[in-house]
Amino acid sequence: MEWKKGMISGVVAGIVIIIVNFLFMLIPAVSEYWSKTLPGYGTAGGMGAIFASMIVLGLVMGMVYSLISRAIPGEGARKGVNYGLIVWFLAGIMMPIIHMGFAPTYVWAIELVSHLVGCLVAGIVLVAIYEKMS
Repeated sequence: MEWKKGMISGVVAGIVIIIVNFLFMLIPAVSEYWSKTLPGYGTAGGMGAIFASMIVLGLVMGMVYSLISRAIPGEGARKGVNYGLIVWFLAGIMMPIIHMGFAPTYVWAIELVSHLVGCLVAGIVLVAIYEKMS
């Protein structure tokens, strides 16, 4: 267990998730839907809360990775993909499934893809940084 490496790589993973989600929010139909459905998302407080929650998600990813890194199969980027898939199945898939109950199909489908891409890229980056600090 190496908490410092987990925390540092986790913060970077959280930043990666922020960037990926921001890029997917540039899709006009998605941003329009959320701005009408939850107008508080676009405020400074709403954006701050979203950013903070993604940094916390990254921190948790890093800390958990420091505990279970030996149990994750693969090497290098493949290990990062495997870890990203684990995170996606445990956390990233939850909100799109919840949104299936009320949001249009295009919204939750794009969320499903954006969360998958975010978890995969964050997993790859997290593993790369964590391993470089060894």
